[in-house]
Amino acid sequence: MSETIIPLVLFALISTSTPGIATTLSTASGAQFGFRRSVPLMAGSAAGLATVAAAGAAGL
Repeated sequence: MSETIIPLVLFALISTSTPGIATTLSTASGAQFGFRRSVPLMAGSAAGLATVAAAGAAGL
């Protein structure tokens, strides 16, 4: 059992400790254009995440 748990735990630790592409893009956009002009980007990222989560919950 530990043969399958160890890679899973390593993946979980690495993936939660590094920023994703949406976080990196939002940070760069906020630094370059400011918060107000970056809100549509953040809203689009949230809408995309919600769409993927809904599709996954629906079993697609």
